Amino acid sequence: MRAEAGIVKKIRMLFMQGKSQRELWSMGFPLDAVSEAIERCEIRTALPSVRTQIVRCKTCRHKCYENGLRGGVCRACSMRAEAERERKGMAS
Repeated sequence: MRAEAGIVKKIRMLFMQGKSQRELWSMGFPLDAVSEAIERCEIRTALPSVRTQIVRCKTCRHKCYENGLRGGVCRACSMRAEAERERKGMAS
């Protein structure tokens, strides 16, 4: 059974304001709605795992998570290099 969207939205707002799961239950919100709202909140604010290493880009030395690198180069630098290659290809 899926909880109503309005109730879930209200619970999410309260949870983001610092209310705990027990406080939300004691306010009278249904158990499944509270669980669904908290799950959605955690998915939306998901951060990399504690074990994810922070490394620096070889090009710009920007700190980023290891999953944001391709060959030791961050996404911004790889996109910049790709745009530069395209521009040089058009100029030739």
